[in-house]
Amino acid sequence: MESTFHLLIVATALVRYLHSMIFRSIPVSVLALGLFLSPAIAGERGNKNNKARSAKEQKLENKEMELLSKSTEIYWKAMRWQNVENASDFIEDPSLRLVYQQWLTTHFSVSRTAESRVMRIEVGPPVKEDSGVFRTAKVTLNVQGYVLPDQILKTEVVQQLWYRSTSGWWLQWTPPPASDSPPAVQQ
Repeated sequence: MESTFHLLIVATALVRYLHSMIFRSIPVSVLALGLFLSPAIAGERGNKNNKARSAKEQKLENKEMELLSKSTEIYWKAMRWQNVENASDFIEDPSLRLVYQQWLTTHFSVSRTAESRVMRIEVGPPVKEDSGVFRTAKVTLNVQGYVLPDQILKTEVVQQLWYRSTSGWWLQWTPPPASDSPPAVQQ
């Protein structure tokens, strides 16, 4: 019985020793594993957040491009059909819009737009100024038209500058000098 008792003491001591070694080594190994994996886990979380953020930004970018493309399409349809009011709706400043309407009336009296096709849209990064302009864009179009009375169809590459404000995309237009005659197909 005494040998069994000694065996029990040795076995108990061995179990306690192993138990203490396991519990002592687990926090250290878990800590080491946590320190080793935490950058990867944090990076993975960061990547998920970055991916979600970039996906959201990409979705907003696509909406901006779609809105600008639609605005450009509506504007050039108005130009094709010589609709002064609809075309001038894309000039934000009301006083400049009146000047633009007068210019368009003169323009339409001597030239016609037959067809237009957007070739490229380049949207700039968000503007950080407090000017009310959030973004700018350059739209490149292939425009076919003719000047009266010749009626010879000409194709031109036209570049327009547009800007985004809180109320939408607007055509950036500067009145030409009074001596200039309206171009064949531009704006």
